[in-house]
This record gives sequence, structure tokens and C-alpha cells, in this order.
Amino acid sequence: MQIASLALWLRAQRSYKEMALKIRQRPTINDIHIVCAEPMPGEYDLLGTFAAQLEPRALGAMLFDLWKEMKLAGEVGSLLKVELAIKVTIAKTRKALEAIPEAHQLRLFGPELPVQMPLALQRRDLEDSTFWANAEARVVEALRAFGESARDDSGVLRRLFADDAIQGMAFIDVLQEPFDVVLMNPPFGAASLPSKDYIARNYPRTKNNLYAAFVERGLELLRPTGYLGAITSRTGFFVSSFQQWREGILLKEANFITMADLGHGVLDTAMVETAAYVMQRKDESSE
Repeated sequence: MQIASLALWLRAQRSYKEMALKIRQRPTINDIHIVCAEPMPGEYDLLGTFAAQLEPRALGAMLFDLWKEMKLAGEVGSLLKVELAIKVTIAKTRKALEAIPEAHQLRLFGPELPVQMPLALQRRDLEDSTFWANAEARVVEALRAFGESARDDSGVLRRLFADDAIQGMAFIDVLQEPFDVVLMNPPFGAASLPSKDYIARNYPRTKNNLYAAFVERGLELLRPTGYLGAITSRTGFFVSSFQQWREGILLKEANFITMADLGHGVLDTAMVETAAYVMQRKDESSE
């Protein structure tokens, strides 16, 4: 992220120089709106302290689930289906609450009445209809609040941790918003070992090659009629193992706009024949 920020800053300075703007006349850059696919930090003791204060308690449980899901962000990048993970953790938490029996614990000695057992999740959380109607927004807001609370804390560890938490939150925000345009030069080849199972489970049609999965994901992130531009290996257009990618994604979910078969010598040291192409996501509502 730092290298990308520096590259953009240098380009801006070059443009200012071409405009004959002196250094004191150039705008000050205060914010850098670059989002990097980084996992949420793993300081679970800090997260536990924060989650313990949340009401209903189910919110804290969902926060932990989503935090664990973010561990793969550094491996899979935007292939991480954060929006799906939020829905899954909400459904899983509701199911866990519904399975909690009306449990009571009897004392072995004495005539005392039964007392309710303390539970990490409380069945009464199911009755909070307002919370469940806005559960997705509440989970995301809880993550954001945690990042901000870490930033404001006086402890050195928490302040160091805060920037990573806020960066992870920015990544979640980006993946929840539909795009008008997606441009990519994605990695190609097999998935890394830590991400292999996740990609096979979430991208069964394109798990054989990372770039095919990124194109599939890019189309998912677009608004209807949005555009995707990519430069990738050209093998997907004729190798039999990419048949599902061609027929199930490129032809059914998108309209092909243009393609250039570029061959070798395009991606610097990458010894691969490439193709550049543009496609438009279909608007299913108009069909």
C-alpha cells in the first residue's frame, strides 16, 4: 500500500510540475484513499474486551466470526466474499440461539429453587426484532466502532493495532459497495495452500486458476451493466478446463465488448501469453 501511495503521489507531483505550480501552490494531500486486502489483526484479547460490552450478546459472537473470516484476506484479496460471510454468521448465530434449550441447573444440596445457567449466548436475544432487522449494518458498525475505540485508547499496543483494524474495516466497506468499473491484472495459477479450500468452496467453476476466479468475482462486484476490463493469460479462451468459465460466466453473465490477443512479452518478466478484454455485466432485470 505504501508503494502504491508513493507512486500516486509522484504522479501528482509530476502533473503539478507540468502545470507550472510551485511547491507552495500545490494542494496538501491529507488522506490516501487506497485500500489494501489485509486481514483483521489477531489480538483476540482486545476484541474480547470490546465484544463483552456489546448488547445483545449475539452481536459479540458475530463479531468474532467475521474477524476469523478476515484471516484469509491477505491470501485471497477481493476473492473474499465478506458480504456473504456477514449473512452466514448472522444465520449461524440465529440457529445457535434457537437451539439453546430453556436450561436450568439444580443445586445438589438445599431446597433452593432452580437457577438459570449462565450462557455465552442468550436465547432472549431472539426477541430483539429491531436488532435482527438491521443485523448486517449492526455487525459492520460494531467492527468500525472497535477500530475507532482502539485508535482513541492510550495503550501503545492498541494504538498500533488500531490502524490495522481500520484498514481491515475499509476493505470490508469496499467489498460491500457495487462498482461501475472493475479493472484488473490478477494473479494466475493455482491457489496458495492456505486459500485452496476457500477458493474451491466459493468458486467451484473457476477454482482451477486464480485469474478465472478473479474475473468471476469482478463481475459479481459490478452493478448491472457495469464494465470489467482485464489483462490475463489467454489460455482460458481455448483450454478445456476453462469451459465452465467461458460458457457459464463469460457468455451467460456478461456481454463481451472487445478482446485483443496480445501474445508474449506484455507482462514484463511473466512468461505467459496474454489477452486483454472488456466485458459488460448483464442486467438480468431487463431480460
